[in-house]
Amino acid sequence: MIRLFTAMTALVLVTTPAAAQTNSGIDALRACVVNSTNEEDSVVTARWLFIAMSRHPSLPQSVRVGDREGLDANRQMGALVNRILFDTCADETRAAIAASGSETTFQTAFGTLGEEAMGDLMTNPDVMASIVQLGAYLDANRLATLVAAPK
Repeated sequence: MIRLFTAMTALVLVTTPAAAQTNSGIDALRACVVNSTNEEDSVVTARWLFIAMSRHPSLPQSVRVGDREGLDANRQMGALVNRILFDTCADETRAAIAASGSETTFQTAFGTLGEEAMGDLMTNPDVMASIVQLGAYLDANRLATLVAAPK
């Protein structure tokens, strides 16, 4: 039970939610992004997110990535976003903007990219082995009580 709880918690913590709004334009864009990306695109997205987050001043210097790697990640992510928004999913992007506006459309596109990237990376056995280690620090008795509590 601890292992399952830990894995579910990690998925929730690292997944970037796509825009909550639902309509046919947004749904079509979300589907296009999912169908137009692959594991390599997920790695590009995750690398870009990791490098961007590594810039946060609260994180130790040891996790920061150099400017050169940051520029490379930005170039790769820019190419991916250009491909999706302007080529592969251009019709869906235009329809979503017309139906929901540009902010919701871009939140949906980026959120879906983030969800796909994290979903792909979380299935890696090395990543899951690292995440499952959190279970050693959870209070198993309190978790069991919480799960068994009547509704």
